[in-house]
Amino acid sequence: MPGLRITIDVFSGRPNPTIELSAREARTAFALLKPAGRLEKGAPGLPPEPTLGYRGLIIEQLGEPVSGLPRTFRYAHGALFGPRTPIRVADEALEDFTGARQPTRWS
Repeated sequence: MPGLRITIDVFSGRPNPTIELSAREARTAFALLKPAGRLEKGAPGLPPEPTLGYRGLIIEQLGEPVSGLPRTFRYAHGALFGPRTPIRVADEALEDFTGARQPTRWS
């Protein structure tokens, strides 16, 4: 299982903070990202609007990608956005798990 690099996409005029998860931490993150179904066009908040401030997480798989997920994708509002259709995730706790809401271990 690959590790993950996660970037908080936040427009602030400064570099976006990033964190790298170990393979063990990535297993937990992938469990939280388990798809729960496709999102329909026009669903609230989709796609994420470009705004000032927090715009979600950019997730990059380091190594061989996990089947069914693109190498790089965005997570916002409980959904994954990649080259295919937006997908709702089963558990919306990824931001809490990574500490994205309080990024003390981010660089």
